[in-house]
Amino acid sequence: MSRSVAYVVLTAVLAAGCASAPEVAEEAALATPTLAANENGATVVPDAVIDANELVENTAARPICREVLRPNSNVHEKRCMTAQQWKIWDQAEARRAAEIVRMFQGGPFR
Repeated sequence: MSRSVAYVVLTAVLAAGCASAPEVAEEAALATPTLAANENGATVVPDAVIDANELVENTAARPICREVLRPNSNVHEKRCMTAQQWKIWDQAEARRAAEIVRMFQGGPFR
């Protein structure tokens, strides 16, 4: 390849690069909120601020899974509930156990 052909190719590439530079600058100006606000006269609205404490409060609690015995059987089953539901479950189990003890104490099994 001769030097004159190389200079022509280099000049064409350089001219094509210079011709496309303003388009890239305009895209960069539109992507940057401060430059776009100055050119268009629009006001800049900041991103919403997210409070981490509110995010934690509004997020549902992950369920807690346990293996429990199915009532009146010898079969294990997996149950998943929230901590509050497990607290209610434990209280109900304590009442059932107390009823069984009272039943045995009041019957012929002493």
